Amino acid sequence: MSLLIEKIYAYADGACSGNPGPAACAWVLLTKQNPTLESFLQKKIRPLAYGARFLGHSTNNQAEYHGLIFALENLNKLTFVQAEVYMDSQLVIRQMQGSAQVKNKILQPLYERALRLMGNRNITFHHIPRHQNELADYLAKKELSRHKYA
Repeated sequence: MSLLIEKIYAYADGACSGNPGPAACAWVLLTKQNPTLESFLQKKIRPLAYGARFLGHSTNNQAEYHGLIFALENLNKLTFVQAEVYMDSQLVIRQMQGSAQVKNKILQPLYERALRLMGNRNITFHHIPRHQNELADYLAKKELSRHKYA
């Protein structure tokens, strides 16, 4: 039996060297809002889950969606009442909020996958400036640099 978590804060990001080009994404799930890179590096915060993936050749928007998808996949492993997703991609956030259409045929299947992963769970989406998404940004860029692209 899993523990019921009242609220989870998910941060996701994508990074691309060139657009399109080599890309990576990252996600972090926390029970506290506004994590700092410093607090993560000093192990003052303990994420519920986090990770990064190298994606190969991709666009920046695809990398952003992959970060969201991995965050949602990891959210689905947890039992929670509410989740808030934070990203610095206005496009992805607006599309997930329903205020912008997904016109790009390459992004459409990623958007649909994200919707399926959401299901009917209580998940809201929020745009934040890049400096407030520094932890996911750092993890994505670190993964990209591990593959010699940064």
